[in-house]
Amino acid sequence: MSLKKFVQAAALAILSLSASLASAYTIELTQQELQQRLEAMMPMHRDRYFMKVTLDEPVLDLAVGDDQLGFAGKVTIEAPGDLGGVVQVKIAGHLMYNPDQGAFFFKKPKIISIDSSAIDSGNTAQVKSVIEPLASKYLERKPVYVLDDEDLKQQLAKATLKSVSVHDNKLVLELGLF
Repeated sequence: MSLKKFVQAAALAILSLSASLASAYTIELTQQELQQRLEAMMPMHRDRYFMKVTLDEPVLDLAVGDDQLGFAGKVTIEAPGDLGGVVQVKIAGHLMYNPDQGAFFFKKPKIISIDSSAIDSGNTAQVKSVIEPLASKYLERKPVYVLDDEDLKQQLAKATLKSVSVHDNKLVLELGLF
């Protein structure tokens, strides 16, 4: 065992003992940290039928409520006729944690608002019906945040995550051994 691995294992054991004595330990991820991860996921491009949809310029919102994450973004739609244009959307969903990957994904993201002033008002429902499934499929497969195996606190989180919530514009990971 290398010295680095030994030190990491010892530190992890100490953190585990501390966490078990307190019965819970929390890690807080700031909106800025999560914003950087979200920006790294973009732009998102999808072609479907006769439309090309691009989602870009995300702005994270941790104040959506009900322990949801949300983000606003610009959606550019290239399509024949009057279906094309640029719209602003706001998407919200709950976070799902995959312990095998140590990663967080949007669960059932939904468009909660759409500014459709740039497209014909009669096409808003059709545009939403194209954007929402594409965004949902992409966001449910692409991690929003992956715990870092090089960070001892995040190694502990990966092993002992109990709950995920949103408080005071921070994503709060509660850890515990029992």
